[in-house]
Amino acid sequence: MGEHTIVVDVWSKSGSPEPERDKFSQNFAVAGLNAAFKMEVTQRKLENSLRRRFPLGEFWIQNDLAEVDDSSKLAALCVGNEADREALQELETQSAGLRQWSDWLIAQNKNLALTEYYISSSTLDNDERFQNSLACTKFLISMLSSRTLAQDRSCL
Repeated sequence: MGEHTIVVDVWSKSGSPEPERDKFSQNFAVAGLNAAFKMEVTQRKLENSLRRRFPLGEFWIQNDLAEVDDSSKLAALCVGNEADREALQELETQSAGLRQWSDWLIAQNKNLALTEYYISSSTLDNDERFQNSLACTKFLISMLSSRTLAQDRSCL
């Protein structure tokens, strides 16, 4: 009788695929999207108030930011892997940046120093912090929707 050789490929995937390192858990992706959408709503409300020359409402701004904080805390409870942790850190950094910018707006408004924002919409268009914040939030929504960790310069 002749000898036969059996080759076993130990690298091939069989059965269920292993979770990918850069994939978000489903629960985190949902909770993270909720937080990112709340940030986007707050940004748009601030933008619309300034562009339409409405007075800034410190109460609703603080209320919106509290909702962002609550949704970020919920996302933190849903962290299930390293990709989730990294994305949570980006969400928290973005949230802190939004809070810092809105706090600056409130302080400027109290000092009647937002005249440029109310006179010309180009001031908001040229506000680098605001434009970077919009770009970062848009990126975070896209990243969380794809459920895959990514990097973007606007969020640095």
